[in-house]
Amino acid sequence: MTTGNGAGTGGVGTVPPTEIERALSAAVAGGSAEAVVELLARTRLYVLVARLHADIPGWTAPLPTVRDEATRRTCVPVLTQGMLPPWHPEWVFREVDLDELARTWPYDVRRLAVNHGTPYAAMVDARPGRLKAWLKAVERLGGPERGMLLTDSGGPLHGPLAHGLALGAHLAVTNGLIWNRLGAAYENYATDRARLRRPWGIQHRAEYRDRLA
Repeated sequence: MTTGNGAGTGGVGTVPPTEIERALSAAVAGGSAEAVVELLARTRLYVLVARLHADIPGWTAPLPTVRDEATRRTCVPVLTQGMLPPWHPEWVFREVDLDELARTWPYDVRRLAVNHGTPYAAMVDARPGRLKAWLKAVERLGGPERGMLLTDSGGPLHGPLAHGLALGAHLAVTNGLIWNRLGAAYENYATDRARLRRPWGIQHRAEYRDRLA
């Protein structure tokens, strides 16, 4: 296990967005590949998908790949929750766990790039033997943790705005969202769409805009 782009413990003066990235940085700094895998086995991970592909009924886009210039290796990139970028109309994120990654892994890719190119990155060995270790870790630990209170260290923590956001903190915990992050809140794209269909009865974008009008 190595850190992506020589990173993993955060640059000078940087603060991890959430406890997830803080724990990942600590695991990478500790130098234990097993500790990193165990952390990822308990963590929601996200892959980028073009919205047009995500909207195809009954079809799941293959895992994306990128080239890591530091190691010259092809990797599958995933993000932890605190590193998800602002909402974009044409790109969405699909939630995955280490179990699904291991079972759908591209045969010719040997690295998992977590938070690639950021101060909170980890490059994880994904050779066939290690994929089996991923499956065992998920089975042993029970998969991603749910019902967590996630706080953005760069978001509002005090004052009227933080107090207002805190009114919805219980919903954020239930839905797996960061309670004090501003902007469009989104989770797993398929889950978000299902939630709009039921109970809200919204089937497509135009209908959503009509409801807001």
